[in-house]
Amino acid sequence: MRRGAGSKAISREEKRLKKEKEKRIREANRMLIPVPKITVASMKLLSFDPAGTFRFERDCWKRVYKVRNASGIGAGSFAKELKASVRITTVIGSEGEENTYMTLTENGETYDEVRTYFSEDEEKVAKHMEISLCSIDETMKAVNRNKENFSYASMVRGKKDWKKECIAEVVEDVSSFRMEADFGETLFVMQYPETLKGDVVEKLRKMGCEIEIAYDLDSISTADQIDFGRTLEQKFNRRGKSDLEFLNSSFQIMFLCDSDDARAIVEKTIISILSAEGFVIAQSIGAQKIAAESISSLGLLQLTYMRNVTVDVLDQINVLGGREDGSN
Repeated sequence: MRRGAGSKAISREEKRLKKEKEKRIREANRMLIPVPKITVASMKLLSFDPAGTFRFERDCWKRVYKVRNASGIGAGSFAKELKASVRITTVIGSEGEENTYMTLTENGETYDEVRTYFSEDEEKVAKHMEISLCSIDETMKAVNRNKENFSYASMVRGKKDWKKECIAEVVEDVSSFRMEADFGETLFVMQYPETLKGDVVEKLRKMGCEIEIAYDLDSISTADQIDFGRTLEQKFNRRGKSDLEFLNSSFQIMFLCDSDDARAIVEKTIISILSAEGFVIAQSIGAQKIAAESISSLGLLQLTYMRNVTVDVLDQINVLGGREDGSN
């Protein structure tokens, strides 16, 4: 049956409105610098502001910050205040040196819109810790493990693939991987304890190999929190849960060693440490490459294993340090 004139008119109007909207968005974001097509394909990155804002597909925007002088507040307590999704990446070197980065992810159609969101969230974060926005060049240098300086200008002129240039190649097996000369592995938390007896991150700091912890936090609507708490009470007979605050959380660990034998030993040690605290932790089976790329990219490439976890428990996972001198 042929469509009537009315249906065709509606379809034409919908297409016209869609094109107008796309044009408005292009105009609103025209101050951003587009990346080479090969980078769009590899990272889903569309364009950027050199000062430090990345625009990805699906109206996704990211900024990376260097964290200093964290006050010791639990990560859950400040993350619940934010509109943005949060990734905290703690990079612990084999000699004990440590760097902490925070990646905020906002959603919106235009740069003007998300700049407001970023500014509001930055003010809230600044109440608890000192952060400094990393420029595009500084972010990509950190992703590249500080091996070489990065120049967005030369990358754009040379039509380079940012992923290939900055993220070390990962050759994966089912449950481990090789990254250049290193033997590595990624693990993720499947289940969290109701309370922690010790500081698991401090124990990881003493492992003597390079470890990167990716800790994602995202807020849950009040209605969803209440529903989840009631479900725990009714279905699993866990009383008192409807009054608790929950966040979505993902906790991943990547470690690198100089031999495969060392990798196997470190894997067992990490699983033992977290299991003793009540975590259920597992290898990222079949996802070693994408997990390693997500962790080493500071969350520019996204992979999470989200679970609903109480804010109290999340505050006890001490990724921000919280040392007595406030250093980080």
